[in-house]
Amino acid sequence: MAHAVLYGSPLSLYSGRARSYLIKAGVDYREQAPVSEYYLKHVLPKAGNRQGIPTLETEDGEVIRYGAAIVDHYETLGGHTFTPTTPKQRIVSRLFDAIGAEGLLRPAMHYRWNFDTENLAFLTYHFKTMVPRTGDVDQKAETLMNNMRNTAMAFGAVPDTFELVESLYMELLVSLNDHFSSYPYLLGNRPCIGDFGMIAPLYAHLGRDPKPLSLMQTHAIRLFRWVERMNRPEPDIGEFENHQEGYLPDDEIPQSLINLLGNKKN
Repeated sequence: MAHAVLYGSPLSLYSGRARSYLIKAGVDYREQAPVSEYYLKHVLPKAGNRQGIPTLETEDGEVIRYGAAIVDHYETLGGHTFTPTTPKQRIVSRLFDAIGAEGLLRPAMHYRWNFDTENLAFLTYHFKTMVPRTGDVDQKAETLMNNMRNTAMAFGAVPDTFELVESLYMELLVSLNDHFSSYPYLLGNRPCIGDFGMIAPLYAHLGRDPKPLSLMQTHAIRLFRWVERMNRPEPDIGEFENHQEGYLPDDEIPQSLINLLGNKKN
């Protein structure tokens, strides 16, 4: 039986978005690093010989690049099952999709690349799995890591911003932890497109790398549970009283999200 293949990495921010969606949508897939001979000879040419992860080869052999495009592909096939139908919830879902996939890039990069004491061994191991196994793997991994360090600086993760990035991120941790104390997902008992955007940085970088992982597990336990929940096929909402799947009724937006978006303290 044919299945989809996700070429990605646990380390990859946008792979986290695609992977979580595939899991929750029940797509039959397996994940591989983009280093195999098959990938280089058959998948990469279909992607225009442009390296980048995540890349997905569908059950029918179609190749799709980028996490958002992978989500859109299966949302269309599945009848948009993770897209709220009511106007306010749809807007908020898309807003959090953008906040996660774009707005959290600076803290994601800062907490990955500016804490070598905690992170370096962890990152080195993973980057070695993301380069072809021929030649000097150590040198290839180091080059790739240095390129990403430069990218982090280009995103504004530089010494002048460290204090601001860290203070704003800690505020976000508290706000998200407050929300996930009452709701398993952003808009109720079912993930929406916004959840998949948010899981991109909050899993691959901020929920796995040693430094930010320690912050999340110490200061935002309920947020960490959401990260776990987003990578499980079942709803995983047993600690909540209401076990009925679905979004909140009557186009409701939780006050905790309104507070977060308005930067209001509870």
